[in-house]
Amino acid sequence: MEIGVVCTVPFKLENGFSNTTTRIPFVVSNELNIPLIHSNQTAHEFRNVVFETLFVRTGPLVWCPYRDIVFDLVSHAKKVIFLQNDFAYREPSCLTNLCKEIVYWSSVREGAKRYIDWNRLSWNPITSLTPVNKVNGLFYYGSYRKGRIQYIKKYLENAPYPVVISTFGKKNISLFGSIAGNVRIMNPFDSIRQLRAFTLSLYIEDTYSHKTYCSPANRFYECLSARLPMVFDKSCLATFNAVGLDISDYVVDSPKDVSLKLHTSEVIAHRQRATWYREYYKDCISDLHELAKKEGLE
Repeated sequence: MEIGVVCTVPFKLENGFSNTTTRIPFVVSNELNIPLIHSNQTAHEFRNVVFETLFVRTGPLVWCPYRDIVFDLVSHAKKVIFLQNDFAYREPSCLTNLCKEIVYWSSVREGAKRYIDWNRLSWNPITSLTPVNKVNGLFYYGSYRKGRIQYIKKYLENAPYPVVISTFGKKNISLFGSIAGNVRIMNPFDSIRQLRAFTLSLYIEDTYSHKTYCSPANRFYECLSARLPMVFDKSCLATFNAVGLDISDYVVDSPKDVSLKLHTSEVIAHRQRATWYREYYKDCISDLHELAKKEGLE
């Protein structure tokens, strides 16, 4: 039985873990020992193969130089399994309309999707610690998403503490740049290790997550890996209760609450790492193989 995985965002294998979009297909290929189509070269190598099952991780197709081959592979595959970890991104209809049968392996519990928390693949705990000069204030990284605006304004605008925001793209930079107060905008970080330079991180979630269960975000596993302490808006309680993680000691509901947590950030970092340390990555791999067996792929 021919099984493969295709990623519509080109990447080099040595950089396979650089971001979530490429990390998931990289791991699926490696763990299930199936070919990975991730470049012009690999796309042409497998362009004439008819896959019984084809895993697909999609990104913006307009930037994919081998998208025509992807269309052909998808249209000929007997079953397509889309790999999802974000409710906000939907596979383009130009792909889904070509599928004979569609299955979703998703970090969102929605409809008939097979659930798996892919974000656990971000777990990469730092073991060797060297002293760093901490950047004072509250740190937030990510995009300026519609479902988070009320929380972004709640904690970052005119805050009584310095705010540091790491983001990407002109639109996000412009939107975050319009926030009043002592706000500094910086480029995305290159590695989890760089997170150690910050004092306290803000964890918020989209309002969509309040009604439909979504896994803890990558930032949870990344901050925990880097020993960067986190505070959580109270609206996040249900998400973490669902996975058996008690965040109640670190819940905030106002900038005043955040200010108090800033004074005990080192203690929070130690307690969170001691309490929440798990083999998240290995657990995700185990769940991947379990899903593969249920799908008859192993």
